[in-house]
Amino acid sequence: MARFRSAAVTEQPTVGAFLDGGKIIARDDDGITIEYPKHLEPSVKMLDRNGKRESLQDVLSRLVGSPTSIHFSISDRVDESPKPAAPNPRPAPRQAPAIETIMPQQQGIPITEQLRAELMATVPLVKALADEFNARLVKVEDVE
Repeated sequence: MARFRSAAVTEQPTVGAFLDGGKIIARDDDGITIEYPKHLEPSVKMLDRNGKRESLQDVLSRLVGSPTSIHFSISDRVDESPKPAAPNPRPAPRQAPAIETIMPQQQGIPITEQLRAELMATVPLVKALADEFNARLVKVEDVE
């Protein structure tokens, strides 16, 4: 999976990022099945749109040297969802309130995988920064 993910990110950066969180659970003569935890179901749905699955199949076919299909599945296991951080048993020392609590932050535009992919494809600076620094777009703000 690591080799496939690396090749996909290199050849199709906006599509390859969707492989994060998935794991290959089966391989047969026809292709592979990649399973995702339940909390990544929206990402899996994005893979079935606009030729993303086909792009990944092309990358995988070149890696294995023959036409290979990709199937996706969603795990029903609850234990794969993100776990909250363990509470700190010792209370933190008292500090002055952070600036964020004094000055409200702008919320920005909620980022979706579709918006992230669109910005990577249409804004050259965003794509260049993501490629150069292996960055991931997490927030979009309207700057006046």
